[in-house]
Amino acid sequence: FDEQVFCRKDEPRVFSSRKICFKTREHQSYLLGVATEITGLHDLLRYEQINNEILTYAVSEPEFPAVIDRVLQGALSYLKCDRAIFAGYGPDNALHFTRGAHSEKGGAFDVYGMSITEQLWNSLLERLRKHETVYSEDSAKVPEANEVLKRYPDFPKHSVTAVPVFVGEELIGALYATTLGNRAYSPLDTRFMSVMGSIIALAKIRERQILAVKKVEALSQRILDNLNMPIWLYDSDGVVIQT
Repeated sequence: FDEQVFCRKDEPRVFSSRKICFKTREHQSYLLGVATEITGLHDLLRYEQINNEILTYAVSEPEFPAVIDRVLQGALSYLKCDRAIFAGYGPDNALHFTRGAHSEKGGAFDVYGMSITEQLWNSLLERLRKHETVYSEDSAKVPEANEVLKRYPDFPKHSVTAVPVFVGEELIGALYATTLGNRAYSPLDTRFMSVMGSIIALAKIRERQILAVKKVEALSQRILDNLNMPIWLYDSDGVVIQT
């Protein structure tokens, strides 16, 4: 069976073990076992499972905000971070909106914490626009973020990972995960975040396509309503669907 062993706080290792219990002639009981560490394989299986669940949900869910919320919950579950946040940027590269999820330990940011966090996001904007992924065991070790944090010495230390989300060459936002204290994000963690960012980008493309179709339908209807001649619309099977 598989079991988790917590060697240090918040850093579980997973072992596949086989154990047998036996007694000696003196009726003393002993447990003999053989274990193989499978932490990497276990993480990979969780990665595939959560990734597939979110992708399946995103394909069937037309609402862009709902896809973001599902991605954020997936990030909390997989990364076991304190907060997962999507910061949406507009064409002017200004922060337009945020959506977030947090663990019970992390809690929601208050107004003070949110103000500082938004400054941190803006400080990373140039790096994100260059398609760079940002991650550090301590946000103070990120030069751009450190310049902001110097002004707020009482702001708790966070580890951070951030990936940009692009639609073509347009930066539409960034996906962030933060954890209080020091934490090293693995290459698989940042890969997971990149995949989640791609899912958000696909959801944004679909949202724009749906809006474009609605605009065309509305325009077509206005044209039909103002024509003084009969028009018949047929479907692909030749059946009249509108006159």
